[in-house]
Amino acid sequence: MLEKIGVDRVIHPERDMAKRIANHIVSDKIIDYIELSEDYSMVEIVASNKVHNKSLIELDIRAKYGCNIVGIQRGKDIIVSPSAEEVILKGDVLIVMGHNKDIKRFEKEGV
Repeated sequence: MLEKIGVDRVIHPERDMAKRIANHIVSDKIIDYIELSEDYSMVEIVASNKVHNKSLIELDIRAKYGCNIVGIQRGKDIIVSPSAEEVILKGDVLIVMGHNKDIKRFEKEGV
């Protein structure tokens, strides 16, 4: 119906916010969640002891989980597009992009 009057995109802020809140409630590691499409998302995940003092190349997240670390927030600083040699510290916020199933697996097993 809306297409007839020229609308090409409908935004549902209640639905989008509900998904963000639900993901935050389900996991104590996920800080924020942004849906990129039906199957892909970007999330902020808090790094735990499991990854403390390990470099991205050591963790091999892309090969093991199919996700990409596109940024690391450390305190007030943010490292955009971190290098493979970048070392993760406990409490860092990892900005992870990937397929929803891969992100969930990484959140459960990898962080």
